[in-house]
Amino acid sequence: GRADDALAELQRAAASGWRIHWRYNLGGVIFDAVRERPEFQQIVADFEADMAAQLEAVRALPPMGEADLRDR
Repeated sequence: GRADDALAELQRAAASGWRIHWRYNLGGVIFDAVRERPEFQQIVADFEADMAAQLEAVRALPPMGEADLRDR
């Protein structure tokens, strides 16, 4: 019954850099009440864009020899 508060807290967490297990957590039933709201969908889109940018940054790193685990 406090969807606006939940979305505000989620946005605050996202803005502060929260990324641990985001896909699992955002897929949980706790967010079912707000899943269709544009604000929630924007937060998910922002997370996905951020993770894609991080992946590209990792791929752009120079080879690291035996310590490079990208292809394992």
